[in-house]
Amino acid sequence: MSVDQEIIRTRCKEITESCNRLEEIALMPKETFLQDQDTKDIASYRLLIAIEAGLSICYHYCSNKLNKVPDNYANCFQILGDGKVISVDLSEKLQKMARFRNLLIHC
Repeated sequence: MSVDQEIIRTRCKEITESCNRLEEIALMPKETFLQDQDTKDIASYRLLIAIEAGLSICYHYCSNKLNKVPDNYANCFQILGDGKVISVDLSEKLQKMARFRNLLIHC
């Protein structure tokens, strides 16, 4: 099977938009951020959108190019690292990101 470039483009756009919004928020003074629940909610939402988009790309690639279906979110990025699609270092960072996603969802 082949990778659907439109899926990749759409998810990359979601990641870029979320990162741009998070960069704006990161310019806020720490105390202002911590006292503003709406801004904390926006930051959490944007993190979640970016992580989910990354996972969507990962699952799409793994299933279409590597013919593997990950057992869990972190395993998806491990498969990419093991397959030398991404570096081991990046794979480990993205696995941590996937685990952080679970904290965001369940808090």
